[in-house]
Amino acid sequence: MNTDWMKRAACEDMNTNMFFPDKAEDEGPARAVCSQCTVAQQCLQYALAQNTSLAGIWGNTNKRQRKRIREGGTAARPLEQSGMAAVNAAKTHCKRNHEFTPENTRWSNGHRSCRTCYNVWLRKRRQATREAVAA
Repeated sequence: MNTDWMKRAACEDMNTNMFFPDKAEDEGPARAVCSQCTVAQQCLQYALAQNTSLAGIWGNTNKRQRKRIREGGTAARPLEQSGMAAVNAAKTHCKRNHEFTPENTRWSNGHRSCRTCYNVWLRKRRQATREAVAA
């Protein structure tokens, strides 16, 4: 199998530890990278062609999801989302128009938020707390 596509992967120069999380709740950062990757489909095909024990996030899927794909046969897009989940997953910017990049994406309890907006909120909250204590 040709693996030239790996050189174009979004995760090429990243620390690979994030792609092998201990818990499903910790998959968010890896999935954020995969969702921006131009070769995610080749990555998934590679993972499906490997041994079933291949661990980690490959092509925006985990081991359990790849097992389901193998058992079900064909699945070009295994994790089709519907409703608000699909709408939110497709967003590339927060409501204040900050881009969701791996560096600017904050994950908490499996939910994605904008790190810039969070930091602004946190500064305001701390300032309000200081003012309340001073009063």
